Formats: sequence, structure tokens, C-alpha cells
Amino acid sequence: MHGSRTSISFGRVLAGATVAWGVLIGLVALARRANEALDLGEPWSIVSAGILPAVVAAAASLPMARLASGRPIAASDLGLQFASGRAMAIGLLGGIPLIVAYAIIFAGLGVSAEPRPWVGVWIVKFVVAQGIAEEIIFRGFVFKCLRRGRSFLRASTLSAVIFSLVHLSNLMNGLTAEVIIGALISTVFAFVLTYPACLLFERSGVSGSVLPFALTHVLIDSINFFVHVGGPGPAMLIYLGATLVTALLIFLLARFLLPPAAWTKKPLAPPAEEG
Repeated sequence: MHGSRTSISFGRVLAGATVAWGVLIGLVALARRANEALDLGEPWSIVSAGILPAVVAAAASLPMARLASGRPIAASDLGLQFASGRAMAIGLLGGIPLIVAYAIIFAGLGVSAEPRPWVGVWIVKFVVAQGIAEEIIFRGFVFKCLRRGRSFLRASTLSAVIFSLVHLSNLMNGLTAEVIIGALISTVFAFVLTYPACLLFERSGVSGSVLPFALTHVLIDSINFFVHVGGPGPAMLIYLGATLVTALLIFLLARFLLPPAAWTKKPLAPPAEEG
């Protein structure tokens, strides 16, 4: 019998997320080898090793969600739906601390605001890969599957564990001190950012939308659009501090300005019958 508190196994969700992320990592590795063999540079390398693998991985989360839940899953169930105007506004307002940080970095510290080459293509890459694809996988699939039958705190914490652990895949870029430190920082920040991301997802749209925090996600990753900001030093510390303020701001705005989500109270539908 399936009651209102029926939940989806954490192990199944973890396995599905591992497969989706594995698809992403595998396709990126193949694309990089192909780009090297064919001597293809930017912007094609950005598309082939950044955008296309993310689209495929996000698509792979749909059957993974179906296998994890044993229930019919549509794209809208993974958060591909419109959000309320208030939720979208919160996603944008979350970027205010980052805008202030850039003002300090560029005007105060005198760091050059030179954009990286092909910055327009890079922006598209981060919108599609980090903004949309990652939110589909880790909020639309992972968090939403874990949320039914669990409290927000428990579901978001389990989701944070998965989201932070996959960032350790950055260690594949080499075991240098810079890579290791960067991977550890991204892992910790991924864990922290999961809570506002999940709350904003939960309270936007009829049954959760990835779009509001996708905006925030791209704003957070906007440091990658500049040539001289990403290295160690005061600029990075200011950026990291602004990111933490953004996380807190998003959480508070979603908590007090958006109504609780009705979909989290609905019981899971019975699993699909095996034919």
C-alpha cells in the first residue's frame, strides 16, 4: 500500500544522478579529445564540450527520474515550466550582492573588466549548462524526487550531499594545488547554495520551476566571463563573500515572499504497473 508519506529511495536517486552526471563527464571528455584531434578551437569547443553534453545529460535525467520513482515523468515534472513573476524577480534580485562585488573589484581594486574571448558564446554555455541543465538534474530530478515524503530540510540536505559531491569531479582537471583548492571551494559552496536553490525551486511554478534559480546560477558563475577576476587574491575573496550573501538573500526572499508549495503535500501516485 502506498500512503501519503511514500518516498523515493535515496539510493535510486543517487544512482540516477550519478548516471546523468557520468553522461555529462563522459561526453565532455570525448568532445575534448575530438577537438584536440581535429584542432578545433573556440567557439566550437565551447559548444561541443560545454553546451551539447549538458543538454544530453539533462535529457538523461528524465528516464533516470522515471526509473527512480517508477512513475510516469514529464519534462514539466523536472521544473521545465513557467515560474511566477515574483519568483523570477527573486532570482534576479539575488544577483545584487554580486553586482556590488564587481563594482568593488573593478572600480575599487582596479581589476580589469576585460571579457574573455567569445564571451557571448560562454554566456550561452553557462545559461544552458549551469543555469538550465544543472538545475534540471539537481533540483528538478534529485531534489524533487527526494522531497516527496520528506521534510524540506532532510530533502535539501540529501540533495546538497549529491550536488556537492559531483563537484569533486573537477579534480579530473589535475591534482595540482590550484585545482584541489578550487574543487574543495566549489564543493563547499555547492552544498551551501543547494538550500536557497531548492527553496526557490519548490516555491516557484505549479510544481517547481528551475527558471528562477537558473538566473541566479548564471549570475554566480558570471565570474567566468572575465579574464582577470578568477585567480586567487582579494577579488576572489570579495566574490566568494558576495556569493554567500546571495545564498542568504535568496533563501530569505523565497522564505518570506513566496507561499508554501502545495505540490509537496500531495501523495505520490502509485508506481506504474509492470506489464
